[in-house]
Amino acid sequence: MAITTNSRRTGTPKRPQALDFVPPPRSGATALENPRSVYTGIPAVGQPLQEIAVVQSMGGVLEYTLPPTDISASEHTVPSQIVRVSCGDRVRLRAESPSATGPGQQHTYTVPADHPAGLHWPHPRFHASSTRRSWLGLPGVVVVEGDIDQVPGIAGARDRIMILRGSTYEAAGATAPPPPPPPADGTHRLAPRPSMPTALTATVNGQVLPDIDIQPGEIQRWRILNAEPHREMWLHVEGHTLHQIGQDGIPFTHTRPAQSIMLSPGNRAELLIRATKPGRYRVYAEAYNTRHPGSAQPTALLATMTVEGRPVFNRLPRQLVESPAFPAGPIMTRRTLRVGTTPSEHDTGTPRIVIDGRHVEKNRLGTLATAGTVEEWTFVNDDDVQHPIHVQGNPFQVVDVQGIPAGDPSWQTDSEIWWDTYRLPPGGQVTIRTYFLPESTNTR
Repeated sequence: MAITTNSRRTGTPKRPQALDFVPPPRSGATALENPRSVYTGIPAVGQPLQEIAVVQSMGGVLEYTLPPTDISASEHTVPSQIVRVSCGDRVRLRAESPSATGPGQQHTYTVPADHPAGLHWPHPRFHASSTRRSWLGLPGVVVVEGDIDQVPGIAGARDRIMILRGSTYEAAGATAPPPPPPPADGTHRLAPRPSMPTALTATVNGQVLPDIDIQPGEIQRWRILNAEPHREMWLHVEGHTLHQIGQDGIPFTHTRPAQSIMLSPGNRAELLIRATKPGRYRVYAEAYNTRHPGSAQPTALLATMTVEGRPVFNRLPRQLVESPAFPAGPIMTRRTLRVGTTPSEHDTGTPRIVIDGRHVEKNRLGTLATAGTVEEWTFVNDDDVQHPIHVQGNPFQVVDVQGIPAGDPSWQTDSEIWWDTYRLPPGGQVTIRTYFLPESTNTR
């Protein structure tokens, strides 16, 4: 669920779901062709983690042509690549038309000189568009490079990007016909509330249970995106501590050790991991219950971390960089938004999300905010299931969470962390604080 706002310029600009993740099919099985996956067969299980192709800016400029998409004429698919840019770079993108004769689009962006360094996921702004695009193939990501990349202990670490999602594979010997492509409204072959495929196999960079190699004592930097629209990924690495250094594209001031990290759909986490003694360790998403009808999301095996080779000694950094400070000043506006669902209009059994009783629609302005001001929004969940919330283009800090289920240790409530995606507890509420930059004049 994405919230759309519009910032109005004032003053002088200045910068201050129950989802069954089925066990992976055995190697050699064949897959039904399915629009959720770009692969025509089952990837071999247990192969070395593949690196994703990189597109790098040169001389402060990145020029790239995006391929056409079959989602709609008004959207384009980010390629399955890592785009690396630096603060101050100019990015020139061209989107080819889906039709051979139609006009394309060109866009030029400048990465602000003080932009935080981190992992970002470009995605369509229209509600449900990101879900459909994830069905059609492996998403790409953007890495903004900056000051945190020069911190001792990070600068020399192996940098690995992992995109988590699900693919619909059938076990060997399956005789069912290939399913048709999902329609634009996402109502085909979907279990009720929320709309989701009924069975998926977890993948990392499109691979089933890849092998992540690391030496004893080595520190690696993992940047992880949860691109699966219908599953929280409660990340664990067996026998190891995760030292988180950033969230949703914004670095931390100091490392935060944790035994697990929760990734809602769209969340990105950046972390350091230091291998212990030689062996094979499970990388997995722990079972989790979002209260969606059906059953709790079962444990999903993601990968195997294989520790072997010559021992090395790397020192973990403690102090990182200055995280963006929240601007001082009064809270201009406080808003309360009530989140719920209404019955499907197409008898699909899939309820539609509503905010303050209105459906989320791409052509309707959600909220008008004033640029250069601070606002607090309280989201009240009138539903009895957990929902993710995403504010387009404006990171926020979480200042209050009420209704966390008893005994659930997965919640991160530190008010110093910046987010662009958070989750609403079932029947609970979350208050966020956000600042609209003075130069923010487009729709968010």
